[in-house]
Amino acid sequence: MRELYGNIIVFSRSAYAASKLANILHAKELSRRMQPLKVNVYSLHPGIIATDLMRNVSDRWYYRCCSPLALRVLKTPFRGAQTTLYCALVS
Repeated sequence: MRELYGNIIVFSRSAYAASKLANILHAKELSRRMQPLKVNVYSLHPGIIATDLMRNVSDRWYYRCCSPLALRVLKTPFRGAQTTLYCALVS
């Protein structure tokens, strides 16, 4: 599930998918337990955000090739934070 490239640990897509599923299942169970207290529980994915997370990717050719295309669909960090902020601030 994970491979070491130099000093960088890269997780596979299946590990990423499993982590997203774990987030959803945790939120579902937390929601069940918090129901008597009327606490809202959310599990969200903000979308694909244009950050500098890929700066250490060893396969820079892939990043350079996909970046111009990806920049057309990626959200800015400000836009990506909106869903999280909404969930945190909604009453």
